[in-house]
Amino acid sequence: MTGFNSLCQTYAKTLGVSILLGLTLLMPIAAGSPTMEIATIYSLVFLEGNTLVGIAPVTPHKASTGVLVVLDEDSPVWLEKLAKCESGDRWDIRVWDTGSYSFGGLQFKLKTFWHYGVEYGILPKDLPLEEAENRIYEKETQEAIAKKMVADGLWYHWKKCGLLIGLNKI
Repeated sequence: MTGFNSLCQTYAKTLGVSILLGLTLLMPIAAGSPTMEIATIYSLVFLEGNTLVGIAPVTPHKASTGVLVVLDEDSPVWLEKLAKCESGDRWDIRVWDTGSYSFGGLQFKLKTFWHYGVEYGILPKDLPLEEAENRIYEKETQEAIAKKMVADGLWYHWKKCGLLIGLNKI
């Protein structure tokens, strides 16, 4: 398990978040036969800043019910971790992903940014979708929209990174 724990630590430090990793063990049923999955080992890596503070084995049940980090929605820490995971904390980028572009530090899709920005009163109600692209790189605007979305339980818009940093537990 030492190698696996080292791998967990490396990935967690790279992302700068607490992270859940799984390792699936395969074993042949008989000599020369196909392999079958015999177990998946999960490890949760806890960080405080860039300092490793622990590695804990967890069962798949606990992992699926969210043993991940519990974050405070009012704290800027989860926003920083989300931006680091989504974009490497780069607020000026545009990435082609799943058939459309994602923008800025929190990697918003344009329609999502515009819809929730208008709905929450962060963007003007009469702002045309085409003009929302001029505002989508604004860090403060993205963060304000993200805070409202997460408070309303819409963390899943950030799928993988949302789970990695524990947005599902806010």
